Amino acid sequence: MAQSRPLGSLPTSQSFRFRAEETRAVADTCQHQETRATLLKVAADYDRMAEAAVVREQRSVDRQRKF
Repeated sequence: MAQSRPLGSLPTSQSFRFRAEETRAVADTCQHQETRATLLKVAADYDRMAEAAVVREQRSVDRQRKF
């Protein structure tokens, strides 16, 4: 299920982690190995996006503290 966020805002690290977990859950139900492997790669991509979002979020917090 899609999570709503304000128009023009970027997804949060939390939303990427949630998507990774959801994707892994679907992969766990797949019997077709190629599909399962693809879904696990997608989940790993979501994890990488979550890490990038953590950096982005921390930079935003740091910028806000300066002002």
